[in-house]
Amino acid sequence: MTRPVDPFKEGQAWPADVPGQINHILVRLFELEAAAVTAEARMKEDLDLDSLDAVEVVVAIERRFGFIADEERVAKMRTVGEIHAYVEAMLARASS
Repeated sequence: MTRPVDPFKEGQAWPADVPGQINHILVRLFELEAAAVTAEARMKEDLDLDSLDAVEVVVAIERRFGFIADEERVAKMRTVGEIHAYVEAMLARASS
């Protein structure tokens, strides 16, 4: 599958909150409907994302938030909310 939309294209407006930024990445990378990307959305069952897509999510998270993410851990996350919580925890840890 080609990825015609770059979530990091210059001049884009990013949401201010971390969950919003992660949702933005998912919507843009995988051309998902924004309404489908909720904290409760299951990565595989609801969004049809697989382990290869998880690698792209990790790369995008690292690029956006500036930390090295645990690829295996992210790949095992079942919901978008789990990714939200993971990124927020990593950012909190980095700022302390």
